[in-house]
Amino acid sequence: MSGTKNKQQLVRHVSFALLSTSMAISAMSANAAPVYSEWSEPTNAGVNLNSSARDGCQFVTANGLSMYLASDRAGGFGGMDLYVARRANVNDDWQAPKLLGEGINSAYWEICPTLSPNEKVLFFTSERDGGCNDAEITDPSGTNSLRRDIYMSTRDDVNDDFGWSAPVHLGCSSNGGFNSAKVDQGPYYHETATGDNYVYFSSNRTGGKGGHDIYSVKLGSDQSPIVDTIQGIDAVNTSKNDHRPALSNNGLELYLDSNRRADLVGDHIYVATRLSTNHAFSEPTVVEAIANGSKDVNRRVSLANEDTELYYTTNRTGGSGKVDVWVSTRTSKKNGAN
Repeated sequence: MSGTKNKQQLVRHVSFALLSTSMAISAMSANAAPVYSEWSEPTNAGVNLNSSARDGCQFVTANGLSMYLASDRAGGFGGMDLYVARRANVNDDWQAPKLLGEGINSAYWEICPTLSPNEKVLFFTSERDGGCNDAEITDPSGTNSLRRDIYMSTRDDVNDDFGWSAPVHLGCSSNGGFNSAKVDQGPYYHETATGDNYVYFSSNRTGGKGGHDIYSVKLGSDQSPIVDTIQGIDAVNTSKNDHRPALSNNGLELYLDSNRRADLVGDHIYVATRLSTNHAFSEPTVVEAIANGSKDVNRRVSLANEDTELYYTTNRTGGSGKVDVWVSTRTSKKNGAN
C-alpha cells in the first residue's frame, strides 16, 4: 500500500516536472527573438526621395509609411531642413518629400528627427539660437555642430504635417535641463514591451568615454526627458566617436555609426545585440553588407517594416547627390514577440 502511494506521488512529481519544463520551453519559444537573414547589398532608396543636394538623417515611423528626413535641397528655410515623405504601403516607392512648416524649421540646421509610435511627438536636433552653446555661426545656412541641441514638438492630428507645435528646447543641464553645454544629437525614440518610453541619443557631454557616446533617457508621462535617468550605454561606447543610435522594435539590436575601426575610413554602421532587455549589449560589430563598397559617410540607421528594412545615409557611388538615403533588406526566418 505504502509502495503504491509512493509510486503515485513519484508519477505526480514527474508529470508536474515535465509539464513545467514544457511550459518553460513554450514560453522561451514564444519570447524568442526573430531570426533574420543577413542584410542585403544596399540600394538607393529612390529618385523620388533623394535629390542632387544632401538628404539623410532619416527616421521611418512605426507603421513604415512615413519617412522624416533632413535635406538642404532648394526651397527650404536655410541650411538643413526637415521634410516628410510618404508611401501608401510598405511595398510602394517613396513619394517626393514635403517640407515641414516654418514652425519646425529655421534659418539654421534641423536634422535627425524621430517620432513616437503614435506619431504625435517629434524630437529633432537643431542649431538654432537659444541653445546651451551659442557658438557663432557667421552664415545661418552654414553649420556649427557645437550648437546642436535636442528639441521636442507635438501635434494632435497625425495627418497634419503642418500642425506641429512650436519646438520646445529641452533645457540646459546647467539649470537642471536635458541638453548639455556640448553636442546632443541624433535622438531615436524607443517604446519597450512594457510601455516605457525612452530616447536614445549621442553626445560628447562630460563623463563619457571620449569623443561622442551613446546615451539613453527615460521619458515621463508628458514625454519630456527625466533628466536623472540619463545613462551611457557603456557596452557600446569607445574612445572614438559613436553616433546616432537606433533600436530594433524588440530592443535586442542597437545600431550606431562610428569611426572606431582604423582599417575603415570614416563612419560605418555597427550593430550590438543582447539576449534580452535585461542583458547588456555585446560589443558592436560592423554591418559587412553595408561596409562593402562604402566610402567614408555611412550614418543614422532607421529600421522599418518589422525591422526588415534598414535605411541609412551614405555617400556611396550611385547616389543622386552629395549624400543620399539608401536601404538594405533582410527576411525574417522566425517570428518572436517584440
